Amino acid sequence: MNESQNSLNSQNTQNSQNTQNSQNQNSQNTQNTQNQNSQNQNSLNSQNQNSQNQNSQNRKIKCLITDFDETFFKTAIAAPLKQSKPIDWDKIYSLIPQFEMYPGWQEVMNWLKENNIMFAVVSQSTRGILSRTFKHFGVEPAYVGCFSLFHRKPHVKNLQKALDALGLEKDEVISVGNSINDYTQAQMTGVRFVGACWDSLHTEKLKELGQTADTPIQLIDILKETIK
Repeated sequence: MNESQNSLNSQNTQNSQNTQNSQNQNSQNTQNTQNQNSQNQNSLNSQNQNSQNQNSQNRKIKCLITDFDETFFKTAIAAPLKQSKPIDWDKIYSLIPQFEMYPGWQEVMNWLKENNIMFAVVSQSTRGILSRTFKHFGVEPAYVGCFSLFHRKPHVKNLQKALDALGLEKDEVISVGNSINDYTQAQMTGVRFVGACWDSLHTEKLKELGQTADTPIQLIDILKETIK
């Protein structure tokens, strides 16, 4: 009787162990399947993201958006007057003929026109300064965003308003500026940025952060890469 009972107990123990082992194996198989599915999903997500990035990089640039002060025009001569209280606007306007368009910008604008790429300006300068300066120098941007319409840099709505007005997507433009605020604003909007290092107080930092140009004329080479 004892031997029979021992044999039965032993068999039950073995069956229990076999059942537990089987459950553990099934659990392991389930975990492996889940891990594999997760890896497959991650791989698919990565492929989709890479595809989206590639499509974004391949999309033709349709507009170059640039800052105004110390990026497109050298306007430092008027800087002290802008800080005075009250501001003597007539005196500032009288200095516009002394502003200087940085060498190379005329060639850039000619190239943009030849390749059907728009040119726009987004600045914290006032509408009066911008309009008078462009008229004096014969510059006709497709869009001009000025301080009175925008938030102080950096703000996501500044470039977004330009995109909306031009009917463009964020990956169809390149933004150019000479300050960290310009860089941050482009990042906030998801717009590709090129640091203007020809007259910047932040040259080293801009070069650390990403793509830069040492002269306006170098922008043509950067733009050429987008229309190949």
